[in-house]
Amino acid sequence: MSLHLSAQDLARLGAATEALLAPSHGDPWAWWRGAEARLRELFVGSNVMLSMPDGDRLRNDSESIDDSARRRITELTAIDPRAGHFLIRDPAIEAWVAYRRAHALQVWSTARNMRIIEELGFDGTRSVFVNDGLYAASMFGLCGLSYESPVGEAFLQVGYPRGRESRFGDDTTLLSLLLPAYRAGHHAAFASARREAELAATLDAAGEALLVVAPDGRPLHRSAALARLLAADPERERLLDATLRAARDLGALSAARPLARHAAQTVVTTVARYTVRATYASELVWGVPGTVLVAVEAERALPDAAALPESLGLTRREAEVARLLAQRLSNAEVAAALSVSAHTARHHTERVMHKLGVSSRAEIATRLRGAP
Repeated sequence: MSLHLSAQDLARLGAATEALLAPSHGDPWAWWRGAEARLRELFVGSNVMLSMPDGDRLRNDSESIDDSARRRITELTAIDPRAGHFLIRDPAIEAWVAYRRAHALQVWSTARNMRIIEELGFDGTRSVFVNDGLYAASMFGLCGLSYESPVGEAFLQVGYPRGRESRFGDDTTLLSLLLPAYRAGHHAAFASARREAELAATLDAAGEALLVVAPDGRPLHRSAALARLLAADPERERLLDATLRAARDLGALSAARPLARHAAQTVVTTVARYTVRATYASELVWGVPGTVLVAVEAERALPDAAALPESLGLTRREAEVARLLAQRLSNAEVAAALSVSAHTARHHTERVMHKLGVSSRAEIATRLRGAP
């Protein structure tokens, strides 16, 4: 059957191919979500679903098919844990699945499947899986691709609501064009997962507090050191929010200034003062452009003014000033915080720095945190 594609069809075919080939940070389901939208644009009015083992169960993933319909399909299937093969609780479809494996069918359609099922001695029109599963999910005129993924069989399926037909008459020709991209993208997602697991182990061994963030803002890996840092701070959620915000800020900064490569901010909790720095991770290492590496450095929190030891030789007021200076406040900001004049604030600053024997605000912070 010849296939006639308009300029718009060709553009959508190209977009779907690119989405299937797009790197995905090792999450096959994230890869699928990126591709599904482009496939539905290509196959106008369709429902699109990926069926694949997810652990010890079959997962049917689709944005266009409601949860109850997908659950029903899942109830009618199981997974062979040894081979990752589908086990269909329907003799007719189980016979077809065995036929598909034996003949290595990679592109198929309901029309052809029904003929095969009949030749195998079954009545496909009475199939529970077809009627209660696929048709209940508005997957009429179904066509699909099969691929033996690293975790087992993976089916990409395109179907339509009752009464609606494909604009292309038979979607198998178009799906055949997408098969190489489907196989390559699927394989790359699993290969990426293995590589990222190795990278995560390397980050953990380095002992740095790091968070890896995908270009879409998803946290990909939290190093063991960062996990310990968060566990030790009651305000851990605020600190975690700051790390994600740093990644977003870097993206916004890069959009405005393409050469920008880092963003930083400070977070102060009751436990510590944190410096959060976001930089772009190497594309050669992570495989996906726009991946962000967020580093978190912690300094012990400043003691309260009342808790500063007498050995520092500071009055109560000077202790308050010392804490403000340690937080990098200017003389004007110190004056505003204490409701005193700028002259008085400057005088306090000079006395504090003289008594502590320091020449900068950073040194004041170190001195206060290290006070015995």
